[in-house]
Amino acid sequence: MTLDILPFVRAGDETAATRLFTEALFQKLRPFFGREDSAVAFLTPHLCRERAVTALVDGRIAGIAGFRLDGRELFNPQWSDLQRHYGLLGASWRAAGLSLLEKDKEAGVLSMDGIAVSPEARGRGIGTALLDAICSIARQAGRHSVRLDVIDSNPRARALYERNGFVAGETRHLGLFKLLFGFSCATAMRRTVGPAAGHRPRTPTTGS
Repeated sequence: MTLDILPFVRAGDETAATRLFTEALFQKLRPFFGREDSAVAFLTPHLCRERAVTALVDGRIAGIAGFRLDGRELFNPQWSDLQRHYGLLGASWRAAGLSLLEKDKEAGVLSMDGIAVSPEARGRGIGTALLDAICSIARQAGRHSVRLDVIDSNPRARALYERNGFVAGETRHLGLFKLLFGFSCATAMRRTVGPAAGHRPRTPTTGS
């Protein structure tokens, strides 16, 4: 197996990357798009190739992790795109519902949009490689930590994050909205990166 980690979505992989991401996060997306094909059709044109890390196994995309940086995230549809595709009423309730999934902005924190590994490629360290690449991007961007959210119905993902140094923080309960999304709560997890992760910059000394 040849594994390559790229700091972007390779040209030509846009649809495959969107489908892989959508299949993994469809529990969150289903209330707004109905079917996976519908989600892929709507989201693919709004994919930001520079806001992802991808894993290629023998030249084929097998994993993707999205992140938010400098006002851009993995998918960036605008209100006008929602309205054109779904009409005024459909766009209004979808925009309101999707806002429930938004993370609060935190200074110095790189937020992840999600991570996905194809079923046939799991168990090969791809998830860990993607998370390490995201943390490297955060460090280079001057961020002190990386944040992601994990839902209560996905213990396998939480175990992956914990193995890779992410620590659970606050938990947000959805209340009655759990009937819409199919899960009850989401827990914020963070991993410290950069100098705070375990070393201090050396203080320059002046020779005599």
